[in-house]
Amino acid sequence: MSLGMFPRPTWFGKTTLNFAENLLYPSPEIKDPDIQTAIIEASEAGVQQRVTWTELRNRVAQFATALRAAGITKGDRIGGAHCVVYRSNSRGVSEYVAFGGSISCGCFYRGVVVLYFP
Repeated sequence: MSLGMFPRPTWFGKTTLNFAENLLYPSPEIKDPDIQTAIIEASEAGVQQRVTWTELRNRVAQFATALRAAGITKGDRIGGAHCVVYRSNSRGVSEYVAFGGSISCGCFYRGVVVLYFP
């Protein structure tokens, strides 16, 4: 049987972390984020799209702006439903954009996959 800790320690009590910033900005070794690839979306059919760091940040910012315009605020919960058609999984970049936009607004994000087998 484990005993609870008393008093419970507080770790980094008043600190915050901008998780979206850490995901959307490349390491300093990447010299030109306008042309350097951030995400390669691929499936069994091959590469579907390549997204640069700058394009990824722009897409995430656009999604976050749309969430704020819809009244979404810090602490809200966002669920993203993505239909995955068997053998053409193309949710990679859009899932990342939805996740990045949600967390940049301070929201919790949960992706939900809907499978479809034609």
